Amino acid sequence: MEVFIPMADDKIVVSDYLKNKFGGKKIYHGVDVNFFNPSNYDKRKVKQELGLNQDYKYILFSGLPREHKGIEELIKAVLNINHEDLKILIVGGDIHHKYYKKLLSIGGGFIKAVGPRPHSEMPSFLAASDMVVLPQRKTLFAKAQVPAKVFEAMAMGKPIISTSISDLPEILDRCG
Repeated sequence: MEVFIPMADDKIVVSDYLKNKFGGKKIYHGVDVNFFNPSNYDKRKVKQELGLNQDYKYILFSGLPREHKGIEELIKAVLNINHEDLKILIVGGDIHHKYYKKLLSIGGGFIKAVGPRPHSEMPSFLAASDMVVLPQRKTLFAKAQVPAKVFEAMAMGKPIISTSISDLPEILDRCG
């Protein structure tokens, strides 16, 4: 295994877009696979501890809900499927924020919002979830970033659905 230790004048970027724009070395986020380890979690027990319904299937969206992240499209897709046992679990963000309130009004009973949680709880939320969705819109911001949550979901062995943006197609290539 090769380890890169950046020097003061090294540019570190997380996506091909940023590398092409600014140069430097591309380094993906790292994940502690001992911490994000699915064998450490019992899904039924974790769902109970988190107050989640055992009979529901949860699509996890974690992070700060913002327009460029495409969560409105995810909500509309779930509403279109219209299965009462399918829920979007939103972990993170300020539930009192105007945009967050808009999402809750659109999604109604199909959203379980828990608000901000310590990062140390993310393995539990991933363990309780049935899949992770990264529905980012094709914006400049989304092209330039690679969400660390994709690597956490991969470490936890979760199915991932993502839009084809940034380096996500390359990262998820041949993963399932």
